[in-house]
Amino acid sequence: MPESVPPVALSNGDRAVSRSRRMLGSMIRFLRAVLLLAMVAAIVVLFEQVSDINGIRAAFGDRLDEVRTRVAELRAAQMPATEVERRLTALQTELQATREQAQATARQVDPVLELLRQGRPAWYRAEAVYLMQMANQALQLRGDAAAALRALWLADRNLETLGDPRLLGVRETLAREMADLRALPTVDVPGISLQLSTLAGNVEQWPLRRHVPQRWAPSGTDAPAASSDAMWQQWLAQLRRLVEIRRAEGPIAALASPELERLQRLQTILQFQAARIALLQRDAATFRAELGGALGSIDRFFDAADPAVGTARQQLEALREMPIDPKRPDLSASLTQLRALEAQMVMP
Repeated sequence: MPESVPPVALSNGDRAVSRSRRMLGSMIRFLRAVLLLAMVAAIVVLFEQVSDINGIRAAFGDRLDEVRTRVAELRAAQMPATEVERRLTALQTELQATREQAQATARQVDPVLELLRQGRPAWYRAEAVYLMQMANQALQLRGDAAAALRALWLADRNLETLGDPRLLGVRETLAREMADLRALPTVDVPGISLQLSTLAGNVEQWPLRRHVPQRWAPSGTDAPAASSDAMWQQWLAQLRRLVEIRRAEGPIAALASPELERLQRLQTILQFQAARIALLQRDAATFRAELGGALGSIDRFFDAADPAVGTARQQLEALREMPIDPKRPDLSASLTQLRALEAQMVMP
């Protein structure tokens, strides 16, 4: 009689592996169930829309029968021809509007039905195309490299999930485009904007430059007279200068009024604000032009000897040399490649 083999006890490591396999199997079954429920829900929604289209078609048929009945009644009543034509035209217009509404609903439902017929891979590819389009819009229209990088990464995850070897070329192009985005220099737009806002707020405290005619400034060469004769000569010289005619080669600088000083400060503030708007729009040419105008206003209106004015001038010169709109890479290669592959691919 053959000897019975005693049961072998499982070690702790084998039990952990078995438990992990069971958990992984449970998770896979759960994910399949969730995907199945989502597909069922989508099919239910599509069937409801198809039912609406059938209802519209039925209403269209009923309306057509009503028109025919109405025309027969009008003919029977021998109404004037013009009145019959007017009512018939109104009814035909309503029928045309109903037909167009039914066609529009069908155009919206047909792509979704086509994706359902193609199955799960078509959904993932369509989502990848949409994400690539969003990446191009985020980079080219808003200059948001971070959002574009996130969209391309999600598109690559969708293609990775499919596991189709025909998509390896598209994924390789996506990898190059994401590397180009990571290599872009970072522009601290909020920080630069805060600097310009702070400078605009400090304009009110900057001392203005005073234009004093040279002949009114003290010469510093006058010395006390050594004798009465020298005092007499000095008095005569001052007396001769009571009336003096001079030729002015250039325009005479007048003292600024309070209104003009206010306008000078407002002009400088507006230049700072215009530079902030150009920064947010990533318009590098306008940004540098407005900062150059602000530097000119500082040199023309404000006292360069003041420490705050000098510091602001240095800060503006540094900001003007800062690149706010680096050259953006082209992200359309992967999108074009995937669309071409979609046209050649045999849909499942």
